[in-house]
Amino acid sequence: MAVFETGALILGGLQSIVGGIFGGAQQSAANRASRREQELRNQQALAQWQFNMESAQRQNQFDVQSVRTQARNLRDQLNYQEASSEQAWRYQMQIRSFDYANQQRAFNRSRQTAQQQLEFNNVAYDYALQDTARWEREQDLMLDFEESTSMLDYRFAQRGEALNAQQAEAALQERRGMSQIGQQRAYVESLEAMGQAQARGATGVSSLKNATASIARTGAATAALIQDVLSAESTYGLSMEAISLKLEQLNDNFYLDRAQIAASRVSLEGQALAMRNRALLERRQADMNALASVMLEPMVPPAIPRPLELPRPRLQMPTPFDRQMWERVRPSQSVVSGPNPFLVGAGQFLSGAIGAAANAYRPTSQPAPQPAPS
Repeated sequence: MAVFETGALILGGLQSIVGGIFGGAQQSAANRASRREQELRNQQALAQWQFNMESAQRQNQFDVQSVRTQARNLRDQLNYQEASSEQAWRYQMQIRSFDYANQQRAFNRSRQTAQQQLEFNNVAYDYALQDTARWEREQDLMLDFEESTSMLDYRFAQRGEALNAQQAEAALQERRGMSQIGQQRAYVESLEAMGQAQARGATGVSSLKNATASIARTGAATAALIQDVLSAESTYGLSMEAISLKLEQLNDNFYLDRAQIAASRVSLEGQALAMRNRALLERRQADMNALASVMLEPMVPPAIPRPLELPRPRLQMPTPFDRQMWERVRPSQSVVSGPNPFLVGAGQFLSGAIGAAANAYRPTSQPAPQPAPS
């Protein structure tokens, strides 16, 4: 039994040694493949590092050039903006001067027009005063003519009524004279009749009758004449009363006309004063309108601020390319080292021997464990 176990131990050791040798050969081939792969990786890493470094250098140069280009563009843009602002400022200043000159011309024109209007208002006011004075003189002359006409009418009417009174008195005197002549004629005729009767020799009763008839005719004629005179005197009295009433009416009308003319003169003076006042008010209103049309004297507007110089931005330049830093991160050449196949086989032999010795002391009821494949 012990011999069997010792043989098994030796067999297992030999098997482990042979397996270690073959396993080491396989591992050596794998290590060579790994070294070739590592060399390729090292070459790729170095190429990638070289490419990255060159790309970083080109990118740094590009960034520097971009910053410089951006700086030039910003400078040109700011110069353009400043030139545009300066041009716009000069144009606004010209517009400001032009507007002020136009306002000044308009102000001078309005003042000249207002002065001409004031002069015209003075001339118009003088013409209005002259027209008012002429109208007042015409109205005054009309009142004078009316007053003279009223006086003449009154005098002519007074004289006419006086003439009517004289005519009435003359007619009365004429009637009285005719009455006296008629009475004398009747008396003479009566005497003639009585004389004729006596001449015919009438006496006694006949003579008395003839005398009585003659006296009666003379009395009747005398009474008729006296009645005619009384009627004429009555008519004369009525005529004189009518003439007196007419003269009183003429006198009242004359003084009434004079009162009306005096009132018209007062009204004429008031109307003329009102016309002069109205002309004065119209002149003052026209003067106020002319002065109100004068524009306010223009003031020089405040100067437009000159555009300020635009601030120049400061651009951050890229970090300079650091070659030393890239040299520090240069990939190193990695070496792949594989295990010695004999050492691997010895290790496996020792491992198998130790395992077989351990299995030799196990109970027989339990199967011995199989060695692990290498």
